[in-house]
Amino acid sequence: MNADRPWLKSYEPGIPSTLKYPDIPLQQFLTHAAERFPNNPATFFFGNKITYKELNELTNRC
Repeated sequence: MNADRPWLKSYEPGIPSTLKYPDIPLQQFLTHAAERFPNNPATFFFGNKITYKELNELTNRC
């Protein structure tokens, strides 16, 4: 166990201590989600639902 990462001792067995992420720009995660799941909800905020497609379109306009 790494002394500078004490939270690792509370991880359930089988939970990795690190994750491997693709080497792509952050915004590409949203683009991929919008392509794969366009009508799935991306956020619920104050009773409003925004799909991945809508969120992607809004961020592209920004």
